[in-house]
Amino acid sequence: MIFPDDYNIKKSDLNILYYLIIAVALSFFEGLVPKPFPFLRLGLGNIVVLHLILKGDYRNSFYIAMGKVIFSALFLGRLITPIFLMGFSGTLMSYIVMVISSRLPLNVITISALGGLTHNLTQLIVLLLLFGFTINPLLITLAILFGAIMGTINGFIYKKYFHLIDLQLTSI
Repeated sequence: MIFPDDYNIKKSDLNILYYLIIAVALSFFEGLVPKPFPFLRLGLGNIVVLHLILKGDYRNSFYIAMGKVIFSALFLGRLITPIFLMGFSGTLMSYIVMVISSRLPLNVITISALGGLTHNLTQLIVLLLLFGFTINPLLITLAILFGAIMGTINGFIYKKYFHLIDLQLTSI
């Protein structure tokens, strides 16, 4: 069997690959769960992106954020669909908001909540632009509420458990 050492792969590149695999796997399995609205997801794959943003690794966190969306959509058969465009746009905008927020004196839970909120609102804007119909105020309220709640939950999960994954990766 050929191991990564045989290809002179840097440990940092291998760690980024593992982060991408974790983010895609979490996003993929979460995508298999039926939901009443596209924005009603926990967004567990974003915990990996959040982690790298907080470490100041903006370039790799961007690659993982975009890779997570693309690979998950590819595996779920949603690559050229409005759902992909909504997810891609939401991920891009929430990434930008989380990077900016990470440079402010905010805690991880607030940064994550802002990311979830931005993701959902961006998805609604894309939905409006794609299909041109008015969006029900209840839908906007739900998107804001669930985005903030799901982002907050991700922030708590990150705070509680992500250091365990990071320790495992650094020992490779």
